[in-house]
Amino acid sequence: MNHTAVESKIQLGQLLVARRAVTPDQVEEALAEQKRTGHRQLLGEILVEKGYCTENQVAAALAECYGVPYAKVSPKICDPKILEVLPREFSEEHAVLPLFRVHNTLTLAVSEPANLFLIDQIEHLSGYKVQVVCATAKDILATLRAYSPTANVFVIADTLEDKGLEDFSLVESGSTKPAGHAPHASADAANQSTIIDLVNYLLCDAVRQNSSGIHIEPDDKSLRVRYRVDGKLCEKMRPPYQMHGSIVSRIKIMAELDVAQHRLPQEGAIRVMVDDRPVDLRVSIMPGSWGEKVAIRVVDPQKRMTNLESLGFTIENLRRLRQLIQSPYGLLLVTGPAGSGKKSTLRAVISELNRDDVNLCTVEDPLECHIPGVNQFEVNTWMGGEFARTLRHVLRQDPDVVMISEIRDQETANVAVQAALTGCLVLSTLYTHNAPLAVRRLLDLNVPSYLAGDALLGILSQRLVRKLCSNCKQSYEPSGSIRRAVAKLGQEIPKYHRGAGCKHCRSTGYTGQIALHELLIADEEIKEMITERVTPSQLRARAIEKGMVPLAVDGVEKVKAGIISIEEVLRTVQLENG
Repeated sequence: MNHTAVESKIQLGQLLVARRAVTPDQVEEALAEQKRTGHRQLLGEILVEKGYCTENQVAAALAECYGVPYAKVSPKICDPKILEVLPREFSEEHAVLPLFRVHNTLTLAVSEPANLFLIDQIEHLSGYKVQVVCATAKDILATLRAYSPTANVFVIADTLEDKGLEDFSLVESGSTKPAGHAPHASADAANQSTIIDLVNYLLCDAVRQNSSGIHIEPDDKSLRVRYRVDGKLCEKMRPPYQMHGSIVSRIKIMAELDVAQHRLPQEGAIRVMVDDRPVDLRVSIMPGSWGEKVAIRVVDPQKRMTNLESLGFTIENLRRLRQLIQSPYGLLLVTGPAGSGKKSTLRAVISELNRDDVNLCTVEDPLECHIPGVNQFEVNTWMGGEFARTLRHVLRQDPDVVMISEIRDQETANVAVQAALTGCLVLSTLYTHNAPLAVRRLLDLNVPSYLAGDALLGILSQRLVRKLCSNCKQSYEPSGSIRRAVAKLGQEIPKYHRGAGCKHCRSTGYTGQIALHELLIADEEIKEMITERVTPSQLRARAIEKGMVPLAVDGVEKVKAGIISIEEVLRTVQLENG
């Protein structure tokens, strides 16, 4: 550690104190920590780690220390064409960002302006004279990720933060388009700043509102935008109808679709950066009576990666499920309607099984969420790929566990069952109302009953329901019809709760979702009943006798715990007595 560097550290601490970012005691504590750890960390890093100040405060003070400008860098002030003057790996390793070039001078953002050796190295690599500005490593790396060469990424986190919805208006243009058809727009119109701002605002706001989908819906002389939040659609805004064509064209441009095509459905994908993290958007555009309708599915990896404990299982159901997934072979099915969280449950199972000594493979269509350490394969239908064909190839990869995103045809069902019988743990989903009906669905796909019985380990059926807002939850007295519905189940609820509605929950009374479950264990008796092709009602009755808790009863238990309302259970689950 040279003398100049030590003096700089003292000056940094003094500057942060002078700026009222930290106290003298906090600087002394950080310096003592740095000395104790053998100077493995910079003073600023320790102060930020302890929560005494922010990265931006440290960067601004460092800039003053070394007499260089401070910059809050973002993709908006970076020339993407100049990024490649340095190797991408070098820029990421050293947290440096080429911003722009004027004649022979390269303006470069760095997080450590004192590193003169690094500046010399960059001048040698780039061939330009370097002018330094100081920025945080976080902002530098986020901007580098935004211009990843492997993905079409749009950075929208900083867009429209201070703009209101009143900014989006359109003067009547006197269009002569016939009534009943939304106007189309050219690519030039779609690239106007107002349209770009509006689309960016919708995408960014939807992610921040924890929305799972965005719907842009034209009608006769009206246009509405709705978000799907906690499983329910809610209206967000009604932009001017004349903007419809430009909005759709802008989304097509972002998803790399054909802007001129208005008669056929189109599908694509967009990757955006929101709050310094990547979010994938699946775009579906469908021609309708009043113009093209857009549905955008939000795939946020940060929210999709979860563990089994967070999915709302009772202690007993979680224990039994964990026993099943430790089996070396067999078939575990997760069932429920669309949007019931089946794939999230399978991802949680995969994450739990993810170890160095296990070969985990997935067959997905589409591949929605990257799981480190797992071999994931997407079905490429454009190459003539099919689920069953892709699955057969994956089974030649010597897997211990295979996850199939969905069993949707006879051939896939039979290949999956054969794999489960010959040494693989196979996980997959089916669309059925409850666990016993999944058996009928397998048999309807022409899987022999004796093979289905032998292969099955268990069937987990689930639904997603909205959780009560903890901020405005209150007790109340339900109607007689609700009490009779609960009594029909042989249950009793001592206290009922509902959400009154508040700003925190957007006046809905609900925030977030939790799953209801019923888990059918295929023991020897159940396997025999499947082989004998008993009816689903007979299978269900016997499974309940053997300990399966029905979906509705699992829901009632969560009502008793004050997690959900009884109205959510009645809305979501068909009540069956016993």
